[in-house]
Amino acid sequence: MKKGFTYFSTRIAALFVIVVLVTAVYEYLYYPSTLKSEGWLKTVGETSFSKKADILYFSASPNSACAGFDTDRRSIDQMIRDQYKGLSIESLDTGSIHGGIFLYALNHLPKDYQPKVVLVDMNLRSFGIRWLNSGLENSLQRNLVYWNNNFGLYNRMNAALKNYAYVPMHERIEQTDYDDKFYHLPLKDSCNTVKKWCDSLMRRPDKQDKVGMEMVQFFGFEITKTNRMMVYYDQIVEFCNQRNIKLIFLILPENLEGMEKNAGSNLKCLCYKNVHFLKQHYAHKKVTIIDAVDKLDASYFFETYPTEHYRADGRKIVAGEVVKVLKTQDYKTQD
Repeated sequence: MKKGFTYFSTRIAALFVIVVLVTAVYEYLYYPSTLKSEGWLKTVGETSFSKKADILYFSASPNSACAGFDTDRRSIDQMIRDQYKGLSIESLDTGSIHGGIFLYALNHLPKDYQPKVVLVDMNLRSFGIRWLNSGLENSLQRNLVYWNNNFGLYNRMNAALKNYAYVPMHERIEQTDYDDKFYHLPLKDSCNTVKKWCDSLMRRPDKQDKVGMEMVQFFGFEITKTNRMMVYYDQIVEFCNQRNIKLIFLILPENLEGMEKNAGSNLKCLCYKNVHFLKQHYAHKKVTIIDAVDKLDASYFFETYPTEHYRADGRKIVAGEVVKVLKTQDYKTQD
């Protein structure tokens, strides 16, 4: 009996030593490169937080996207800094991130970092099914697996086993197609579903491209309290309230002029309806809303595909809208 116990305990101890050695080797030799290639959001976030700026700005590509012909290459946050001296600002931005990623990042905000202001983009397009089911979403969720202090090997196993908010791409496509066909919009006749609306646009003899259809696909939805993105933004409000941080939501400009031209006035009206909902929803909460949805006409957008990418003069206008609020509330004098 004693020999059997010794036999098994020896092997268990040996196995434990092997696991510890493998974990240590992976942690120091291989994990840094894995983190760089697959978990780079952690590095981006921690780098932004380490600067402990007065204003922490969460955005996606709109902050830094520049037209090829722009001579002024400054990002929106740099323009805010240049227009509003006295407060430092640091952005956390990269393509395709959204309210859910912003919330995750805030939940990893160091306890000893207390920004005066958290500024968060509200991108109308991000509330739509095509952004929620983007082909990049699985990659982003996999990336978040690494934003913690767990052992590297443990994180790598979770990523490999898809132990995160993974949804097979075919299911995302099926859900999007289902919404296109059966999600009823608050409009009549040929505009009461995305599919009917797009079909009617494609039958127009004067339309040779798909710009109008793409705009309908990305903005043809009605925001309600149950929208997944709303849940994220509501939790951002709760987080900032708990940490006593001033919060600003910036509703980004959309190409409403282009929508009206390519898809008709209904889509523009639907965007206004969604903006009204957002402003009403947060009217009595501790958050300031900057409504810039119609501050830029079509000439400020340098891509025909629906994006919130602005020419330099457009980024400057957006920055100016933020500065107006900062000056009005005078964050420089606040503790």
